[in-house]
Amino acid sequence: MDGGYGLGVGTALVGDNTTLDQNYTQTQYDEVYASRGKGLKLGGEVVYFFNDNMGIMVASGYSMLGKYSTERKQTGDTTQWTTTSSYLPINLGLKFKAKMGIVEPYLYVAPGMYFPKQINTAIDRTGLGADTVKTTYSYALGWGVSSGIGAVIRVSEQVGIKLEITPTYAFAKQSQYVAEHKGQKITTIFKGDTGQLPVATSDTQYQHDAPRDSYSSVAVRAGVCFKIF
Repeated sequence: MDGGYGLGVGTALVGDNTTLDQNYTQTQYDEVYASRGKGLKLGGEVVYFFNDNMGIMVASGYSMLGKYSTERKQTGDTTQWTTTSSYLPINLGLKFKAKMGIVEPYLYVAPGMYFPKQINTAIDRTGLGADTVKTTYSYALGWGVSSGIGAVIRVSEQVGIKLEITPTYAFAKQSQYVAEHKGQKITTIFKGDTGQLPVATSDTQYQHDAPRDSYSSVAVRAGVCFKIF
């Protein structure tokens, strides 16, 4: 079992901060860049060693990724968008270790599947109050690879404390998003990049060109490991 914090690898344009005057003339415009890979990471793994140096590992966990906000201001009206992301990884790979007294350095490479989720909340504030639209983004199955290099310090034959650096390279395409406003939901489904889209209905729309989002990061993690047999 372990936990840590990841720094996102690369950033993407996620919106802008804009200010408009009473004539709707833009007086300020700042692009906002953020990384979906940045944030708190929790996890666990099970390793079966064939011998003293090599084993097969299965790992999973939960990553609560960074929150970012963008804002548009104009006379009597301010809209703020806040986005949060998370993902569940499932990795299968090989782990290699050595033994140097009570210290066991190791490294591993584990390709995996990634299941992201993203929620965007837009709050429009006017003199009449606040209006909220919540949009939940779903993804097709994401793919990537996680690797790690670290060491276990044995405090006993069965228990050790580990510290590792974990680069992760992972991407996923959005499959659909659902916007909810005052109890009404509208679903937008991404189709292939070519071909005619299905006819939209009052609660379902279709789009080409599904966005491809990165969840890559480099994390520092610490935890406890147990030797069962």
